[in-house]
Amino acid sequence: MNKNKKRRFAPGQKIPKTYGRAGNISKEESDAMLEEALAQLFSAAHRSDPADRKRAKQPDKILVPALEGDGEEVFGQMVDDLLCMASLVDGLYSILVSLADRRVCQKLALNQGGELLREADAILERWQRYSLPEA
Repeated sequence: MNKNKKRRFAPGQKIPKTYGRAGNISKEESDAMLEEALAQLFSAAHRSDPADRKRAKQPDKILVPALEGDGEEVFGQMVDDLLCMASLVDGLYSILVSLADRRVCQKLALNQGGELLREADAILERWQRYSLPEA
């Protein structure tokens, strides 16, 4: 394994003591910091103040592909959405941990986390359409 690459652990895998939480903080303090970081990301993703939106201009209308075709094609789209959602959750978790450990700038983390949450919202909207009966 490359020395510069950080080792990732699978869910449920025991983490060695050397990979513990940053500093000598308790699990409760770590959980509280992660909860606070998540609240900040959520509020950054759902801001209503137009003066606070200085990001790249987003398109006014997002083109939504029609859910036409046989069930196999729609099922393929659903699997793609699940894989995308899994990568979004992984990215969001990484941002939250970095933000809680203060390893990343708060403004950068909030912008990246907000983008991830917006992408996740778009996927959830598509999943709501999947559940609708065909017309």
